Amino acid sequence: MSTEPTAEPPANGHAAPPADQPGLQARLAEVIAERNSLRAAATEGAAHKARADEAVATLERERAAWSEDRDLMRAGLIEDEARDVARMLWQRLPAEGRPKVGEWVSGMRAEGATVPRALAPYLTAPAGQPAVPKAPPPPAGTGQQPPSSAPVTGDALRAAREAWERAGRPMEGPTHQAMVAVTKAAQRRT
Repeated sequence: MSTEPTAEPPANGHAAPPADQPGLQARLAEVIAERNSLRAAATEGAAHKARADEAVATLERERAAWSEDRDLMRAGLIEDEARDVARMLWQRLPAEGRPKVGEWVSGMRAEGATVPRALAPYLTAPAGQPAVPKAPPPPAGTGQQPPSSAPVTGDALRAAREAWERAGRPMEGPTHQAMVAVTKAAQRRT
């Protein structure tokens, strides 16, 4: 039997360093400080990951909504109201076996397909007219002219200048300079 007292380990399972060894207390303090800073960084990293996961989820929801809008527009539903009506009617379909909303509306464009009465004005056009209405002309007096499909020639510019001068309007400024340059260039080509 031994008469030496036996030391029992502390409750945490680690023995405290002996006080007589130099530098161990300082090194222990450094390790504890490093551990605490790593814990704080891990907590901060977890918060950043949560925000990133939330941003990814938001992006995926927005991407799905834009994809759905694009599909509906390709199917001919340009107006917001038309797309809202299509979504409402589509949601009434049984969820099991329901196609994507864009595919469902595109299927209605086929000849002989049944079109719900609420969507009919948006999907059908009177004979000879496109399903998508043309943009209205600019209001009178705004100075905006509809675009011309004919190319502008030197003769057309000369005629316009002469009409302008006959009306008593002076030809000066950057518009006049541009007209003169285009006219001269057209004259050199002929």
